[in-house]
Amino acid sequence: MFANILYTFFFLSLDLLIYLVLIEKYKLGRKAIQITSIVVIISLVIHSGFLQFTFLKSSEDFFNLLFFSVALIIFYFLGNYQVAKFKSLNQISDLRSQQLQEFVLKAYDIMRNKIIYVLVAAYQLLGIWGLIEP
Repeated sequence: MFANILYTFFFLSLDLLIYLVLIEKYKLGRKAIQITSIVVIISLVIHSGFLQFTFLKSSEDFFNLLFFSVALIIFYFLGNYQVAKFKSLNQISDLRSQQLQEFVLKAYDIMRNKIIYVLVAAYQLLGIWGLIEP
C-alpha cells in the first residue's frame, strides 16, 4: 500500500513536471533539476534488477509505466513537427478554410497538450494500483 502511494506520487509528479516544462514553459531552478535527476536516477537503479525488494513493482512494470512518461516528451516534439509541417503545406487563401484549419489545429493542440497527459496519468494510476496489467 505504501509503495503504491510512493509510485503514485513519483509518476504524477514526473508527469506534472513534464507538463509544466513543455506545455506551460515553466523554468525550473537548478535545485529542482538536481532533485528531480537524483530521484529519477535512484528509481532507475532500484528497478534495474541489481537490488531485490519484495514490496516494489517488478522492473518490467516500472519501466512500462516510465515509458509512458517518456512518451509524453516524444509526443510533444513530434506533435510540434507535425503542426509546423501541416501549416507549411496548407497555405489556404479561403477564409472559411482558414477558420476550419484554425479549429482543427486548436482541437489537435487540446488533445496533444492536455488530454494525453490525463490519459497517461490515468493509465499509470490504474497500473500502479493493480486495476490493469501495465
